[in-house]
Amino acid sequence: MENRSFGVEDIRRIREEDDARYRGMTPEEISRDIREGASVGLQIIEDIKLERAGRQAM
Repeated sequence: MENRSFGVEDIRRIREEDDARYRGMTPEEISRDIREGASVGLQIIEDIKLERAGRQAM
């Protein structure tokens, strides 16, 4: 995992990517896409928590 600062340029890049990705989609499609992406991210966080808890139990 890379550890670096997150700045204005990163936010600008993400906004541009989102604009291109969601152009032409309905609000419902955008919302569904965001929810699906969030569920993936939340699962990754949960997996990390479980992994850390397992290491602490040793």
